[in-house]
Amino acid sequence: NTFSLSNTSNGASSFQWSFGDGNSSTALSPSYSYANYGSYKIKLLATVGYGCSDSMEKNITVRPQPSISFTINDTDQCLSGNQYIATNLSSGATTYSWKINNIEVATTNSIVKSFTSAANYQIGLSGSNAYNCQDSFKQVVYVRPQPVAGFSISDSQQCYHGNKFYFTNFSSGASYYYWNFGDGNSNSTSNPVHNYFSNDTFSVSLISTSAYGCKDTLNKTAYVFPSPNVGFSTNDSNQCFNGNQFIFSNSSAINSGAQTYLWDFGNSQQSTTINPTINYYTDDTFSVKLIATSNLGCQDSASRTTYVFPSPDPAFSINNNKQCFKGNQFVFSNNSTINSGAQTYLWYFADNQPDSIKNSSGMQSTLANPTITYTADDTFTVKLILTSDLGCMDSLVKTVDRKSVV
Repeated sequence: NTFSLSNTSNGASSFQWSFGDGNSSTALSPSYSYANYGSYKIKLLATVGYGCSDSMEKNITVRPQPSISFTINDTDQCLSGNQYIATNLSSGATTYSWKINNIEVATTNSIVKSFTSAANYQIGLSGSNAYNCQDSFKQVVYVRPQPVAGFSISDSQQCYHGNKFYFTNFSSGASYYYWNFGDGNSNSTSNPVHNYFSNDTFSVSLISTSAYGCKDTLNKTAYVFPSPNVGFSTNDSNQCFNGNQFIFSNSSAINSGAQTYLWDFGNSQQSTTINPTINYYTDDTFSVKLIATSNLGCQDSASRTTYVFPSPDPAFSINNNKQCFKGNQFVFSNNSTINSGAQTYLWYFADNQPDSIKNSSGMQSTLANPTITYTADDTFTVKLILTSDLGCMDSLVKTVDRKSVV
């Protein structure tokens, strides 16, 4: 309020204004503002030099001024889910006008507003009373851009053995990241790599956060399939060629699901049975490999070495296996062979006789090509036992006909 007073007095040399609120002025035509509303009497006293004076009074009214103000629940919000609640705290007004960026949007007491795009908005409230006295108040609110979380997984379905998940982050509008891998572990790098230590289904979440604290979350699933744990044993991994028989006992296991087996015995033979038995047809060193495959395609393998040692191949000839007693001399020619390694010989010249004769010193020999003269006429069984340097044995038996020993 400002009251401009125009002095139209004549013949006066001095003036005294009284504004009715205890304040005064001696100006010719003053302007005056009242601190409080109410009814006031303005008096002008005009005086001439001879002490003559005149006065005049007028009544004025200062109307109540509305006080406009409001609060907002939060002036700085993220685009997603934003809701600005403007609560009217005004007094003395009977009508209101709400404006956003100077465009009227409501005439209610309070408003609730949500914005569909990120920007700065000015919210204004004006109010007037029955005397058309007005007041206004403005605040700026900030709608912050919403980040968008995005990521990919190099391979979302992996076997437990050797699993390694590479996460590629392509979030936009974000400055900070929080990964939850669903197994109790987390990471704050942009593009993490993670290994799981159990087979299961895991929910991986990425929370992308902007510089204003706005967040977006994306979830994806990572699958870790059970891997077989392969194991097997052999009845005897070191066997001689003659009569070799390798019996394999499969101890493979898997946490869940089924598995199939493929055996490779290192000699072009294979098997898909659980516990196979194999005979080797050559002496050699063989790498036996078992591959287990789950019903979800996960594999594991184990290898063991089996040794098939060379077995001696006994062979000998006799100069004449039918001789007369007198002057008999049996000459044995040893034609035994072995693929590799060395071998020793043990001859029994009376293998069919009682032990007292069989094991007598004259009835045995360790020579390769022995010669023997029998001291009794009979039919004798001659046995040659061969033993390799790896402990493999074989034998051959021939008969000297006693009927010809006279």
